[in-house]
Amino acid sequence: MVMDIKILGSGATHPIPKPCCSCRLCEEARSEMKPPNMRTGPSLFIEDLNALIDTSQDISFQLNRESIEKVDRIFYTHFHPDHTMGMMVINQLAGSYEDVDGSVDVIFPEGVLDDLRDKNLSGMIDYYTNTGLAEVEKDFNAKEFGEIEIKAVPLEEPNTYGYTLEDDRKIFYAPCDLTDFDLKQVSEQEIFILEFGGLEMDNFENPEEITDFYRVFENLKEINPEKVVFTHIEENRGMTHEELEDFASELEDEANFEVFFSFDGMRI
Repeated sequence: MVMDIKILGSGATHPIPKPCCSCRLCEEARSEMKPPNMRTGPSLFIEDLNALIDTSQDISFQLNRESIEKVDRIFYTHFHPDHTMGMMVINQLAGSYEDVDGSVDVIFPEGVLDDLRDKNLSGMIDYYTNTGLAEVEKDFNAKEFGEIEIKAVPLEEPNTYGYTLEDDRKIFYAPCDLTDFDLKQVSEQEIFILEFGGLEMDNFENPEEITDFYRVFENLKEINPEKVVFTHIEENRGMTHEELEDFASELEDEANFEVFFSFDGMRI
């Protein structure tokens, strides 16, 4: 068995096109309003498990766009709104307030649900639990789902996780907040799906909070996986998908692995 994975959303907090933005990147994306230059919020779908990782504000649109027929479970990586604000989809998937016809398993690694509550962002999940729309696991570590093993991997940022997904292939997915995380901790993985991060760190007012792309890339060269896919691509990086593809070719010239930049609907 080889699991099928789809990038539902390759963007981040600032989608492409960003509302009310007239930069060349947003104007080009707005002219067609479809991938690859249009990017919606971060989410990934594991087809064999009918499972989502994160629910961006665009998740209902993404599920409809890809004609996904069933979602049984949702894993979360951390509390950030661009990863959790689509939680209302639980109600859309599992029934309605008056007529509950099922439930969705909602899975949080240790500390993530507590973060949501501390930031006053947990109202929906608490309500859905009380009404039977959601079955919540709040201290997830690792579990086998059929032939696929999923493990939550704590990153350096508190209560922030990536996931390893393993069957015949070994995949590591960490769409946000890699910052100082050492990828050698998951060096046995064959495919990495990672946050794009920032290129010119001096341009950021808060560089300590931004993942340094080149630090991550040097880390990857030491590991030498089969394939790397960069995602969570912010509008303020200012690069079209065509420009990112050219950049991927440059990166491959100095690495021994394939490099890709994700787009909405990309199958891995």
